[in-house]
Amino acid sequence: DALSDHLISSPDLCGRLVSVAAFGLRFVGHAELLLDPRYQRNQLIFNTCFVFEAGTDASAYTPLVSKLAANLRNLETEHFFLTSPSTRENIQLL
Repeated sequence: DALSDHLISSPDLCGRLVSVAAFGLRFVGHAELLLDPRYQRNQLIFNTCFVFEAGTDASAYTPLVSKLAANLRNLETEHFFLTSPSTRENIQLL
């Protein structure tokens, strides 16, 4: 449950880089919050998260996680990339 609090983010953690070690792994995530009436509950929260082995120095990847989260935010804001059924299936290809 403690891990899910960080990976399934609350609005309080949005816009921040979070790094958590658990289960022999390191999770580095950056959650984003979009407020818009077109979303259920008028908001969309998503987390861009990379997973590493626990002993990995992930500090070199933290700017990449944040940059990818910002790019996904822009793609959603401008093109509905995360929520549109026609583009949503492509997310797995990233």
